[in-house]
Amino acid sequence: MSNTSQRSVRTRSPIHLSDVQAQFLGPFITKVSGKDQDHFTCVVTSRRHRKRFQPLRVDLSNEGRQEQVPAKIWSRFWDPGSTSWWLGILFMIGSALFVLGAGLAIFPSLLTAWWHAPVVNNSIFFVGSIFFTSAGLIQYLEVINSEITELLDSEATPSRTRKRLRLFAWRPRNLGYLASVIQLIGTVLFNFNTGDALISNLSPAEENLVIWTPNMIGSLCFLISTACSYLETGHRYVFFRPRDFAFWIVLVNAFGSIAFQISAVASYYEPDGTVLWTVGSNWGTFIGGLGFLFASYLLIPEQFEEEGDMARLKRTGVRP
Repeated sequence: MSNTSQRSVRTRSPIHLSDVQAQFLGPFITKVSGKDQDHFTCVVTSRRHRKRFQPLRVDLSNEGRQEQVPAKIWSRFWDPGSTSWWLGILFMIGSALFVLGAGLAIFPSLLTAWWHAPVVNNSIFFVGSIFFTSAGLIQYLEVINSEITELLDSEATPSRTRKRLRLFAWRPRNLGYLASVIQLIGTVLFNFNTGDALISNLSPAEENLVIWTPNMIGSLCFLISTACSYLETGHRYVFFRPRDFAFWIVLVNAFGSIAFQISAVASYYEPDGTVLWTVGSNWGTFIGGLGFLFASYLLIPEQFEEEGDMARLKRTGVRP
């Protein structure tokens, strides 16, 4: 691919729109359209606005058609200045540790006997859950510091002043916000689940209370979070958009969440202290971890995309 086709000018999502119109999915705002500071009509989705991606402009000379989502540049990887880049890296590390922990149980010959000691194996899961929570916190901060509903004030004056970092916000009409908060809660519950597993001499009832219950609720949180992300990405209740990069991220995340939920159900402790379904527990965690690992990796190339067709026209001074 030529350098021209891979040009990435890092055109950010607009900070101000005029003549704004919002698109709702139930009570939730998933995207808005309006004119940017250069009077180009564009569409801004909640996910792309949060990720600081270039807006999708509208070609008024071609029956008002919206340009396609720009293609991704797979040859690039390094972008430590991006919040989403760190989000992907931390989720990848956490997922890899969950895969390792489950793999040790599934494949007894994997690594030496020291790795298979319960305290070592459980510690791997606990450290992995810390990376999950760190990524979940970054995702939460990313969402609350980039709110699409702020673009609805068409009378606001564009501000070039750098905004202060928000640490808390209430965004009930933003599906991305709900997804991030619910997933963050799930990651914290995994901290309790994996941390409590390090405690020895628990009775089966105690294990179900302090280990299985947070695992079950945390996995359910991941499922609900994925459902919110699905609705946010598709802007409708049912959609199939294989050419949309974000669709695959959500789909693979859903695969991992379902596997984690199966693992959680299978991990229930019987009265004799054995796990309800050992195979399902281990393989559910292993497969779910692989799903999250791949979905987390996809967050990296998502950061790099070619210059959109309409953005190129804007840069060269040609008006649609």
